[in-house]
Amino acid sequence: MPSSWNTGTLLETAVDAAVESGTKAVQEGSSFFDTVINNASQAMVSGAEVVADAAESAYELIPESDTVKESVSSMVSRIPEPSIPTFNIGAISETASNINQQVTETRNAQKRKIDKYAELSTTTAAKLLLQDFRLFDFQKKNYTITEKDFKEDEIQFLKAMLKQYGAGAVTKDMYKGITFGDVRGGNVEKLSDVELSIADRVYNSLGNFTISKDEKTGEYFIDDVYDWNIYTDYTDESAGIDSDTGRPKGKVYTTEQFEAKFPNKMEALLATWNSDASQFEKIHNTAFLFGSRDYKDSSKDTGVKIKINLGELG
Repeated sequence: MPSSWNTGTLLETAVDAAVESGTKAVQEGSSFFDTVINNASQAMVSGAEVVADAAESAYELIPESDTVKESVSSMVSRIPEPSIPTFNIGAISETASNINQQVTETRNAQKRKIDKYAELSTTTAAKLLLQDFRLFDFQKKNYTITEKDFKEDEIQFLKAMLKQYGAGAVTKDMYKGITFGDVRGGNVEKLSDVELSIADRVYNSLGNFTISKDEKTGEYFIDDVYDWNIYTDYTDESAGIDSDTGRPKGKVYTTEQFEAKFPNKMEALLATWNSDASQFEKIHNTAFLFGSRDYKDSSKDTGVKIKINLGELG
């Protein structure tokens, strides 16, 4: 609930201070994206509570309408009769109510963002990403990503792809319903604006993959390795600008090309961080920098094996 009003403070000054305080608190609160970039191995929503607490504090500074009326009435009653000016108490109350509503709307907007970030952080794609950050290379060799790491609707989606395409390579253009996951300047700018389809969730978990058949059992499997195969330099505008977003497409480097050109991955991280890339693109580059990389020489690969049992084709 809003606080009781301090009758010794001018209404206009207090309201202005409350709104300024609330705005500053919300703007300076740690964000979901900053947490991912700064702490590649930390949970994706660790900054949410800071924003929520700041917004709540700002809201508590705003008086209720009845309290404002009482305060103004009390002030008016102490003014000598001959000098009483005309006060539009209704207008003042309405102003306070509007500001109250604005702060409430800000809190609600922040809550929607927090809820969206929480939703994103529990997706299979996010869990696999954070797992790749956290596991050491020697641990990755002893771990396998299986169907148990995916949600039931995601497995059903993969089985539908099996029925449609059979064994063989599955690429991005064969997915149906992808709306998110481009690393060439085409994504929405903020992750809080993302509405993930099931195709988005699966593609951002597996990318391109291969389906193979076990001839002995008749079962089909997805065999792959969880790793990252490209880094995009978004400070290089030689590849042009995305016409829809107005952001650079960036120059793409394979693992070998990247390591030859960018020996210092922290410099590459700062270049990414300070570029005009979307939040997803920055996180994708961060994953490449601190996660498992895909090499032409597979003996250098350190990513976790993927073996997903899709059952028999029937």
